[in-house]
Amino acid sequence: GKSAFCKALVQEKGGFPVDYEPTIGSDIYEDLKDRSWLILVQLWDLSGDPDYVEVRNEFYKESAIMMVMFDVNKKSTFDSMEMWFREATRHGGEHLQVIIVGTKIDLGNRVVQKKDGERYVKDRD
Repeated sequence: GKSAFCKALVQEKGGFPVDYEPTIGSDIYEDLKDRSWLILVQLWDLSGDPDYVEVRNEFYKESAIMMVMFDVNKKSTFDSMEMWFREATRHGGEHLQVIIVGTKIDLGNRVVQKKDGERYVKDRD
């Protein structure tokens, strides 16, 4: 999900990586996406493990955008978004924007529907 997305954007040109290594703590991917505007994009792939809460909280402070990703085939990952929002609200800047992304829609075992994500966003407006 998250790791494959980050690697596909930055490191793995030509598609999603086939190798999987779980994120321990955090991984940082960086790339200069638009050289005419000099936009530096940093993607922080953070573990949701409770042991890394202090590490995650440091990343929120200077962030402008946060992408919360969940696996549409595992309801528990959708339900855990609330934890990410609480942390981001508590430790992030006042202008932090949040994007929600459902991953692994190609696997065909979907339990979280598009309408569930839309309702989640609407409830937070």
